[in-house]
Amino acid sequence: MQIPVFKKAVDSNLITADSSALKPLPRLAAVSINRSRLGSLLYRYSYSAFVASLLLVFYPFIVKQVLWGLALLLCWGGVWWAYRQTRDCFVVGALGFADNHWLLEQAGHTRHLVLAGEVLCWSWLIILPLRDTEGGKVCRLLLFCDALTKTDNARLRRWLRACLTPKA
Repeated sequence: MQIPVFKKAVDSNLITADSSALKPLPRLAAVSINRSRLGSLLYRYSYSAFVASLLLVFYPFIVKQVLWGLALLLCWGGVWWAYRQTRDCFVVGALGFADNHWLLEQAGHTRHLVLAGEVLCWSWLIILPLRDTEGGKVCRLLLFCDALTKTDNARLRRWLRACLTPKA
C-alpha cells in the first residue's frame, strides 16, 4: 500500500503473496460506490486537452495539404472511442471484503476478486488492483473521494491502512 508519509520499505515477496497465507483479514462491510463527478471531470478535461493538442500538432500540415485533415479526424474518432470506453468503466455498486475475497456487486451480479498488486491510498483517490477469481483478468478499481459517502470513505481507508499496511 502506498501511503505518502509511510517510509518503510516493503518486501517484494510480501506484495505478491496471498493474503490468506499471511493472516486472516477481518470482514469489511459493503461500502456503496456511486458515480464520481471528480472522475468524470478529470477524464473529460484530460481527453479534451489531448484533442486540442492533436489539433496543434496537425495544424501546420493541414494548412499545406488538406489530406492531413482526414488523419486528424481519424485521430479524433479514436480519442472519442477511447473516451467512451473509459467513461463506461466507472463502477457503481457495492464493495466489501469477506472470506479473503473482495466482493463487488454491480447491477445484481456479484464478482469475487482478490488483490492483484499494490494499493494506492491518497486523500482524493484509492486504487485497488483486483483480479477476478474466475477469469483471472486484472481490473483497477478507481475510487475518487466523491464516489463514496464520508463514512464509507473513512471506513474503507481505515480498513485498508489497518489490514494492508505491512507490519514490522
